[in-house]
Formats: sequence, C-alpha cells, structure tokens
Amino acid sequence: MFETFPQASIKERIQAASIAQNEGGYPSRIRIDPIIPVKNWKKVYSEFLDKMAELNFRPERFTLGL
Repeated sequence: MFETFPQASIKERIQAASIAQNEGGYPSRIRIDPIIPVKNWKKVYSEFLDKMAELNFRPERFTLGL
C-alpha cells in the first residue's frame, strides 16, 4: 500500500524558492535530473523556465543531469 501526500504545484515551489533567495538571502540552485520520459518534454521544460522568469526567480546555478 502506498501513502500519498499533497504536493505543492511547480508555481508554488518556484515562489517559495524565490522568496527564500530574494527575501531570506539563501543561495538557490535548480537541478533537473530527468529519470522518467515525459511526453512533450520540450514544452514542459519551456513552460518551467517561463514560469521561473515570470516569478523573477534567478538561481545561482542551473544544471541538467543526464
């Protein structure tokens, strides 16, 4: 049996990271390690980056693992 827990949306996660960085002074980094194939992955990642820009989130480092 699996137990599930509520998860914050991508927007909420980016907002929280932005607040921690911009208001709390914490360094922030984004690392994406794709493990599961995602349909329309280019669109999904593009929307993610657009959302980061929209929320004025500029991490110190952005890495993509393969």
